[in-house]
Amino acid sequence: MDRQKVLLGVLSGVVTLAVLVFVYQQMNKEEQIPMEMTVIKPEKEMPRPIPETIEGVTDEIAAQAVEDEAVFNAEVAAEEAEMKADSETLNNLSESYDENSI
Repeated sequence: MDRQKVLLGVLSGVVTLAVLVFVYQQMNKEEQIPMEMTVIKPEKEMPRPIPETIEGVTDEIAAQAVEDEAVFNAEVAAEEAEMKADSETLNNLSESYDENSI
């Protein structure tokens, strides 16, 4: 009986060691594989010429304000579309769930 226990202990130790070696090798393989990442390079904006007159400065400020407003309106439109989609999803869910049917 003692010999069987020793043999069983040795076999379980060997199996455990083999599993640990396999897991260690798998972890090393994952670390060696480079992750595919796309680096997004920011677009280089051409520097605007510095206005030399007061009218040029005010025109530049107005142009920047128009650009900012366009970006803001695009963000608001995207958020509105997302909110509508969420609202439709909730409406569909509330219509599909009927408390009286349970």
